[in-house]
Amino acid sequence: MDEDATLTQMAQAWLNLALGGDKLQEAYYIFQELTDKYGVTALLLNSQSVCYIGQCEYKKAEITLQDALEKDSNDIDSLVNSLFISVHMKVSADVTKRQLNMLRDTYPNSDFIETYNKKEAEFDSLSQAYQ
Repeated sequence: MDEDATLTQMAQAWLNLALGGDKLQEAYYIFQELTDKYGVTALLLNSQSVCYIGQCEYKKAEITLQDALEKDSNDIDSLVNSLFISVHMKVSADVTKRQLNMLRDTYPNSDFIETYNKKEAEFDSLSQAYQ
């Protein structure tokens, strides 16, 4: 296995993300090396933001996600992670709702939105029992 191959490096970084803990910093460095080698992309910036999210560094994650969205304003992973960050940073409900509606309008058939809609319907159904 060629440890310097891009695919190997990406797989190692994603594995480190899944493992969490101290491995998050290693994942971040791998994504940074790939950025240095191939240039800044929304995918690499989003991946770095996930490292920050795993370390509860939400402000750094937000800044990195803003950079990712400047590269590709329609990147669904960056949009979903921005929504996640908004909730954790206690951004106003209006902003969070606007982000969610934008995702619903732009990616109505995405796994995230389909799952969200199912959970929302399930919540509504269960809450009817207590009204």
